[in-house]
Amino acid sequence: MGSVYIGTFSVPSEYGYYFYEPNEIFEYAVIDNLILEVLDKSKNTLTVKGLLNPYASSDIVIPSSTHIKGKYYRIVRIGTNAFYNVTSLNSVKISDGISSIGAHAFSYCSSLKKVEFPASLTEIEGELFYDCNNLESIFVDFDNPEFLSVNGVLYTKDHKKIVAYPNAKGKDYKIIEGTEYIENFAFKSCVDLENLRLPQSICVIGDNVFYGCDKLKNVVIPDGLKKIGILQERTKTMVKYKYVDYTITQLVNLIYKGTSDN
Repeated sequence: MGSVYIGTFSVPSEYGYYFYEPNEIFEYAVIDNLILEVLDKSKNTLTVKGLLNPYASSDIVIPSSTHIKGKYYRIVRIGTNAFYNVTSLNSVKISDGISSIGAHAFSYCSSLKKVEFPASLTEIEGELFYDCNNLESIFVDFDNPEFLSVNGVLYTKDHKKIVAYPNAKGKDYKIIEGTEYIENFAFKSCVDLENLRLPQSICVIGDNVFYGCDKLKNVVIPDGLKKIGILQERTKTMVKYKYVDYTITQLVNLIYKGTSDN
């Protein structure tokens, strides 16, 4: 374990965060370049807020516990935007005991290739890997009750929902049979994805799942689609639904009209 600093911080500087002298009752601590914030003093829990020096680390193992001034603390959460735009980050391994990850925690980590999730992780907030164009694999501990890695692609444990596709996984992908739901942002900013095949079991498409998929060609939408979220059209992708070609906007309008008429 590296040096421990306890105190408060100002807004981020060019090289990370400015650190002030310790207070008797602390709010933040720095351990091995990780900035930790007290989440619940009564439970001695911490959340990861970021890196003191975002340019110093390439391969990170995030611990699930630490001692500060002789007191034991559990690290249970990775906060929103915790590693946002840390371009030096190559891999992340999250230790067992951490249960939630905030939105955009790894967004714009352009060098990130591999992420490992523990069995304890049960909550993932939106757009976790936005613009992580070199991400190849998302691994999940087999004993995780909520999530599952299928050849590096993130699904829910019951296979019913695809959660996140790593852009560098490949330009062609077929969602596994039995999947019913494409999670919000699941393919967002997958700039290298060209061909995506949906099983007939898909009945719900979440928000902005194809946003930024600039190379994605025609996608065949299953006839049984019941619900579609907001799909911002920053793509030239055409979708085929019941043998007719539509733009993203046309499909959204069609599905909304169909559901409102029922």
